[in-house]
Amino acid sequence: MSNPKGSVLITGANGGLGSAFVSNLVAFPYASSHRGIYTIRDPSCAATLKTVLQNAPKTAHLVDSPTRPQKPSSEHERIVLVSSWSHDAYDSRNDSIAICRGDEYKTLWRDPEALSKGIAYHDNGYKAGMRRYGTSKLLHVMFMYELQRKLSADPALSKISVLSLDPGAMGGTGLLRDSPAFIRLLTRYLLYYLQPIMVLLKPNGIARTPKKPGYDLLLACLDEKYLGEYPKAVYLGGSEKAIPSVEARDDKKQRKLWVESLKLRRLGRDTVLKDL
Repeated sequence: MSNPKGSVLITGANGGLGSAFVSNLVAFPYASSHRGIYTIRDPSCAATLKTVLQNAPKTAHLVDSPTRPQKPSSEHERIVLVSSWSHDAYDSRNDSIAICRGDEYKTLWRDPEALSKGIAYHDNGYKAGMRRYGTSKLLHVMFMYELQRKLSADPALSKISVLSLDPGAMGGTGLLRDSPAFIRLLTRYLLYYLQPIMVLLKPNGIARTPKKPGYDLLLACLDEKYLGEYPKAVYLGGSEKAIPSVEARDDKKQRKLWVESLKLRRLGRDTVLKDL
């Protein structure tokens, strides 16, 4: 298409959720009028995505590194970040592997400099790793709120919406390939075959097929009926609006994360944001 109406950029497009999103997108009428840009680390290992793209319109492009983003030209731009219930130490779904059991594990937030170096835990290695994963998702949600404030304060960028989506657990995606043998067995086989039934019984429940959150991600990008025209700083649990953790909603911590991250990364004025 010589004059596409817009573009859809997705990072990690060869992953379980990424490829499921692309599969939903290329089957959607929106794909025929918009350019798809799918970024991955290594094109030679993108067998899953390439299979999906065989049915994609010719406006789809596969790249191995993100292009430099330009100033948005549309009035309906959206940025969607992928979160997880693991960002909330008080979420009961974390109890299944007890990663936050104990008062010392109920606070994931730390000083940004300490977080940049990695928090040392001295218990089970898998639980410690999942706790760090949850912390990374906590920072994603906090970043969503602060970025939305920055964008909304700029008249030229104020119509950009930032959202965060918790896709739920997806068996068979390879996300937990480095987990203990029992966890791999549970997610690769048992959960993989049970989750279609679980989705039918409870669409936004603890386990979902990749296709379901792939479609939820598509809705987060495009839906206006449920989300409205400008869904600013909206957190989604699947296809439903949800409330993130108390830590994630702390304004002061959100601001500190932003400011300290700029210092740690030594970022300057190379941005369209007027207020850093």
